Amino acid sequence: MELEKQLKLINKPAIKSFVTEYGDILDCIPIDKQLAFDHPLLKNHSIQMRPSSNIHRLERSPSRLKATPFLPRNKRCPKGTVVIKRVNKEDLLMAKFLSLQSTNLVHQGQESSLPPGHQVATLSMPTKNVGILGTLNVWGPKLAAHQFSIVNIFVASSDGSINNAVAAGWFVSPHFFLRRFVQVSRKIPIGIVVHPLSTYGGSQYEITLRIVQDDVTGDWWLRMEDENVGYYPKNLFTSLGNGATAGGWGGEIYSSVVQNYPPMGSGHFPEEGFRKACFIDQMKLLDPSHSVIYPDKSKLQEHVSMPKCYRLLYVGDLGGDADILMAKFLQSSSEMKFMYHEANQLWAGHQARLVAAFSKQENLTVKQQLNLLNKPAVKSFQTEYGDILDCVEINKQLAFDHPLLKNHSIQMKPSKKKISKEVTSNHLSFSEIILLKVRCPPGTVPIKRTREEDLIAMEKFRPSIAMKFGTPTSSKSAHPVDDQPPQTDHIATVVAFTKNYGVTARINIWSPEVKDDHQFTSASVFVASDDGSVSNAIAAGWSVSACRTSKLFSALILKLHSPKPELQMSTGCFNMVCPGFVQISQYIPLGFILRPISQYNGPQHDMGISIEQDETTQNWWLTLLGQVVGYWPKELFSTLTQGATRAGWGGEVNSPVDLGTPAMGSGHFPIEGFGKACFIRQMRIADDSHTWVSPSADYLKQQLTNPLCFNISYDGSDRDQHWEYGDILDCIEIDKQLAFDHPSLKNHTIQMKPSSNIQRLGRSPSRLKASQFLPKNIRCPKGTVLIKRVQKEDLLMAKFIRSSSGMKLDEENDVSALELQVKNVGVHGNLNVWGPEVAAHQFSAAEIYVASADGSLTNDIIAGWIKDSGKSTGCFNMVCPGFVQVSRRIPIGMILHPLSTYGGEQYEISLSLIQDDVTGNWWFQVMGENVGYYPKELFTTLANGAIRSGWGGEIYSSVIEASPAMGSGHFPEEGFGKACFIRQMKLLDPSYSAIYPGNSTLWQYVSKPQCYNVAYAGEYGGDSGHTMYFGGPPGCQPWED
Repeated sequence: MELEKQLKLINKPAIKSFVTEYGDILDCIPIDKQLAFDHPLLKNHSIQMRPSSNIHRLERSPSRLKATPFLPRNKRCPKGTVVIKRVNKEDLLMAKFLSLQSTNLVHQGQESSLPPGHQVATLSMPTKNVGILGTLNVWGPKLAAHQFSIVNIFVASSDGSINNAVAAGWFVSPHFFLRRFVQVSRKIPIGIVVHPLSTYGGSQYEITLRIVQDDVTGDWWLRMEDENVGYYPKNLFTSLGNGATAGGWGGEIYSSVVQNYPPMGSGHFPEEGFRKACFIDQMKLLDPSHSVIYPDKSKLQEHVSMPKCYRLLYVGDLGGDADILMAKFLQSSSEMKFMYHEANQLWAGHQARLVAAFSKQENLTVKQQLNLLNKPAVKSFQTEYGDILDCVEINKQLAFDHPLLKNHSIQMKPSKKKISKEVTSNHLSFSEIILLKVRCPPGTVPIKRTREEDLIAMEKFRPSIAMKFGTPTSSKSAHPVDDQPPQTDHIATVVAFTKNYGVTARINIWSPEVKDDHQFTSASVFVASDDGSVSNAIAAGWSVSACRTSKLFSALILKLHSPKPELQMSTGCFNMVCPGFVQISQYIPLGFILRPISQYNGPQHDMGISIEQDETTQNWWLTLLGQVVGYWPKELFSTLTQGATRAGWGGEVNSPVDLGTPAMGSGHFPIEGFGKACFIRQMRIADDSHTWVSPSADYLKQQLTNPLCFNISYDGSDRDQHWEYGDILDCIEIDKQLAFDHPSLKNHTIQMKPSSNIQRLGRSPSRLKASQFLPKNIRCPKGTVLIKRVQKEDLLMAKFIRSSSGMKLDEENDVSALELQVKNVGVHGNLNVWGPEVAAHQFSAAEIYVASADGSLTNDIIAGWIKDSGKSTGCFNMVCPGFVQVSRRIPIGMILHPLSTYGGEQYEISLSLIQDDVTGNWWFQVMGENVGYYPKELFTTLANGAIRSGWGGEIYSSVIEASPAMGSGHFPEEGFGKACFIRQMKLLDPSYSAIYPGNSTLWQYVSKPQCYNVAYAGEYGGDSGHTMYFGGPPGCQPWED
């Protein structure tokens, strides 16, 4: 469907059409409506109907048999029209293989600059000239799919950095089409079949071609025999504006690296001579005075990229019809050592076609390109990072230079009334990253001004876009671009191979070091789709590149990969350097610097980002931090018009093959975990109903190109919620949670809330709360509960977390606690929250507990916060089956934040353990919220209340190492803001009346008074109530008594 739209834009309305004997459709197009005038540089171009009268025609001697592309006399286009070969779908699909890179090779004199799969055999003469002539022997070598073979003449020029070239000749390829060329002939269409063809040992046919610059207008004319076919306007060139610096003759072939190379010329060696080897004769140039220059053997430069397969022989001046002659050929393909068996080749049609082309390599100076890219600004200002932001009228931005968007109507907001809030609540907030302290006027959008280094970066890195998104299984090496060093590209991605309409995630932001201008590292999300031959992709994320962001900050990047001829490239582009993306936001310019950056083992920052297709318009929207940035119009794509076939998340690095690669992500392996390795979380795709869903493991695949250097760890499910501290939270059906694996609970009936007459110990007003509640945008479906997923390290730590008797005293555990030994049915306390440092296999905790014993058996329940190795402070209670969770907002084991600081802000959490007087279950409450309960069936001595309850701190360390800090790491004597406290201390008696510590005897347990201590501070009244302090510093030696 999308290809049809492209063809409508390329194939202009015809006055008249007819079909040739070879099946081509030829259209008679009004001369001023042909495709050339879609080029932005030719908008005001005045058509030149014939060369200027004083242009010198390169004479041609009588020749032998002529291959002709002329139309039969009974088929002529009306006056005012030109004959154009109609482009079909196959022509579009083949366009990306037609590079004509030999024109660059000739001028540079470097075979190393050829892209993979291209081979050449050419003669060139570096001399000032304004024209070239050659009579080309015409053959029709056989080709496989995605191959071509060319024989051509060309002129080329360079100013040191910009290479321009014009070529003309015959071309064998399954398909071909042309743009930018202004045709004037009513008899000879570019791309028409040339016939008849030469045969081995038989009749030889040829065509005579000239490329000559008009000395008045500067346009470069193509003449075939005596017919002016058309011209390339001078506006298209920089270094060819005043003649060429070299001219040449030769050929080029292309084939994928997994196929045999096709024949060049006739496919035979030059030693076989006339009628067997392909030749070019009548080799001449024109000097600036339009006098003929003949090839000077001492100045001719020979370029043969694969001498074992292709050769070139300069014969010299033969006189007569032949004049100067050269020949080239291909050695027998059976001697080529490639992985493609000739017997399996599907031969394409082997007609030779007339072809004209100009070099795609830097047709404009950098200054001219920047003038085209940077649109006139209504207002401009500079950011603190040195970027210049231009306020450009929304309908004048670069996107609308794209020929497919000429009649595009701007969509100011997505069709959906509400953009998904899946990723809008971020550790990194929208207000934190906004750079624009100055606002753009209404009707304009802020566009980061493109600089020379941005252009350079795009040329260096755009092959990697094709590598990453071109096919589901990408290679490791990207094709070199011109004289840039060969690049290697590595990825570590998770890809969902399923139909989808969008991708979203929260990407951890880092700024890894990039040492070389030819390197970059990035983290992104992407959608992609292909139909077997064409691949489209969109990506968005952050990237660090020395030449794109000189300060090595992470920058917001967009990537587009759409191998459509209208994009003028098949490898992709970044941000606003190429047309297509329509910006809507007045706040977020592409390419802006992201801040703050995550720190190793320190604060972590991430951004929510999504790419989603509009249900109505099929445009692809980019949303960042809940703000709509803009969209990619559906007209840009062929395979992404009806959703995508895959979506992905991950990292990428790109570097020259002779340099070490830059860091990916944070520069640390995934095994190091949160705060150290880069993460992407809340990974979602949009399903058929445009609802964000977690990707199913059934269609997920990890793609890792270099596991020795980079790695990826994916641990997700279709029910997970990713919290800001790296935990994975699963929405589990309430009757399927771990508790019901306990044999005592097989027939247990779930209690959804405490009995109506249960008294909440309540939560008195407190100062600053350490929150354990989830953000409002994270919720589990009804009928499920939120459970923190157990990791390997949780299992390893479980054996060190003692919960057998409540503040157990042994040689490895140390406690500082206060206890009331009275009959009770509940305990409450507001626990001051800290994050003391601990080593491997250590923990430090603050707790409340209830316990009971019958002389031989002890039951207890403990609740509180715990800091173990590698973890932030969190509450615990899910180490083993038994606890029945009912809350959809508070998972046990979730990270508590923020933490108290010494002499600074103090944070606390309100906890209660209460026995239900009807069911006997023991309920756990956090901040007054019923989180869940321990069923009565689990207990014997706690079935009818507890006989002692308490509050305090506990640490664990092996007997051979110094102990960690308890509480804040400071003794109780230092008081509020320095020592850890528990306040609002109270119990419930069997009648559910409050028992306060001052009313009964407090028992004090301190295992090592020289290391840790506890102090009851009494009743302060108000918010504090009954308060205690406890704790001690780290470093207590295990041998100290």
